[in-house]
Amino acid sequence: MCTGDRDTPGAEEAASPGAGPLGGDSRCGIPARDSGTLTWRVCARVDEEAVSFALELVNEGPSPLTVTVHLAYVRADAFHPCPGAAEPRAVTVAAGRTLVTDPADCAVPRVDLYAYQGVGWLLDDGQEPLRDPDHYELSPAAHVLPGEVTWRPDVPPAG
Repeated sequence: MCTGDRDTPGAEEAASPGAGPLGGDSRCGIPARDSGTLTWRVCARVDEEAVSFALELVNEGPSPLTVTVHLAYVRADAFHPCPGAAEPRAVTVAAGRTLVTDPADCAVPRVDLYAYQGVGWLLDDGQEPLRDPDHYELSPAAHVLPGEVTWRPDVPPAG
């Protein structure tokens, strides 16, 4: 569900590598571009209680875009579905705007001594995310230790 998504202007600023639209200790992967005017990336955030993931989609075009997206995460070298968004879903990004999916849809309890990474897909019709592993994007990996998080690659948020 997209309730709670943010729709914000400033697409150029929001699409810089490493900027954390999730706030706190968050990082985003390098933006990927579809064949048109959409740029998107996978973001992750670590706080004291949870690790959460979201997609940031930037529509640089003059018309709204509806696309099908899917988000999951990796922990212990395995893909896991998001608790609140286990299936692909359609989202609409307004013209010249940025949409960030709700990180509450993909939040899991923090367990130290694991590495976490968000995995996102921008899907074509009929494409199944976990059966098409060559077409996904990743967030930076968060290596979670007691009292600290190390990001790989460590691209600090813009600010």
